[in-house]
Amino acid sequence: MKKRFAKGLLVLAIAIGVLINIALLIRDFHPTTVESLKAIDKNLIITLLFLLILSWLIEGLRLKWLSNKLKINLNLKDAIKLHLVTMFGAFSTPLGSGEIPMFMYWGLKKGEDLESFSALAILRLLFTKMIFLSFIVANYIIYRGNRGWGAVGEGAFYAVTVMVLGTFLFYTALVFKLNSLKKLTKFIKFLPNKFKDKEVVVTPQVKEILLHKPFIPFLLTLCYWIVFFSPAIILAQRLNLPLNPIGLLFQQATVYMTIPLSPVPGGAGVVELLYYGIFSNLLSGGQLAVFILIIRFINFYIPLMVGAFIAIRETKLF
Repeated sequence: MKKRFAKGLLVLAIAIGVLINIALLIRDFHPTTVESLKAIDKNLIITLLFLLILSWLIEGLRLKWLSNKLKINLNLKDAIKLHLVTMFGAFSTPLGSGEIPMFMYWGLKKGEDLESFSALAILRLLFTKMIFLSFIVANYIIYRGNRGWGAVGEGAFYAVTVMVLGTFLFYTALVFKLNSLKKLTKFIKFLPNKFKDKEVVVTPQVKEILLHKPFIPFLLTLCYWIVFFSPAIILAQRLNLPLNPIGLLFQQATVYMTIPLSPVPGGAGVVELLYYGIFSNLLSGGQLAVFILIIRFINFYIPLMVGAFIAIRETKLF
């Protein structure tokens, strides 16, 4: 039953997103739509795919570096697989609720220690939240409330500000005050029964990395997200869209951060509509529909399908 439900979520996430993109293309079909599609050549696709794969490599290096410090035996190939399986977990479940369970399930399936892998999960999340908070602060400083994103975009920005700050404070308190993952391990239903009631204490290495060795993982996390969002910047330049690269980085980050707030798997449909709300005043409907379609294909559908393939093949979860 669980396997059928998980497969259903995957199909639902893909179906909703595809339908929304088709609806946008039909609704806003215009001569600019054809012109934009003609600009999508082989070299552009290769460039976008290269940037996507490069982001996977950077994230793999981040996980490998953290794993080495936590005495976890994780090579670069498995670190990249772990990243993709985790993306599949996040993209195929409502509210991104499958992200941490899939991350933990992969580690336990590989025979890793629950305590050490929990520490890796926390560090991964904390450094990601640090980067997101940095984007939010930079956004406030640069735009000072004059973003011009429309009501939808502004609402999303303030919602993710509250959400990211809240989760960052929660995980920080978990590391420096609570020191326990017992409630978290009970929440993760994928864990084998023998782990459900185990008291998992945050290891001293977590505090050591956060307080004394944060530079490398912080830099790798920053590089990952910049590279992950860069295909949209390259695409905008190729399509001659009047979008500022720095602004586009912040806009993508804001939209991406709404995924944990979406009841639809992977934010499918919600993300497309948010992009539409933010950019509709800047781009013609035809240009915008093509832009959203290509970016979602690169940053959502490909990771989702590759992650699903690895999960099905290696975790035997489905």
